[in-house]
Amino acid sequence: MFLFALFTANLVAQDDCHHHDKKAIERCIVTGYINGIFNDLSADAIRGSWYPGCEICVYLPQKDTCIKHPVSAFIKLAESRPERAPFPKVTHRFKEIVVAGRAAVAVVEVFAEGKPLYTDFMNLYKFEKGWMIVTKTFADMSLAGPGKE
Repeated sequence: MFLFALFTANLVAQDDCHHHDKKAIERCIVTGYINGIFNDLSADAIRGSWYPGCEICVYLPQKDTCIKHPVSAFIKLAESRPERAPFPKVTHRFKEIVVAGRAAVAVVEVFAEGKPLYTDFMNLYKFEKGWMIVTKTFADMSLAGPGKE
């Protein structure tokens, strides 16, 4: 009976820790990605959530290849504050977050004007200063259609 109680208490503590981590991961992604890149274009927000030197992997279906786009390009863009065509506010939904120790994967659906834009697969590590995105792959849902997934 004592072992069962100890095991149950350990599971509850682990769930609480994962819940806290999941909320911190959500804040990281919303701050540095949803708002940092899309809604506010903030270099500071991007720097605070993306690991330096991290890259976004972009699949090019017409060439059946993958290229890597450094997050530093988004930081430079945000710092230059270019005139942008009006872009609708981006919203999101966390589909799933899986945490294992100091590593995590988040699946995030991104929408513009209520229409699917991307399904993102973000890999994160927990550093001393908190969770940071270390890489991202995605499906461009704006291009999706019969035979295009």
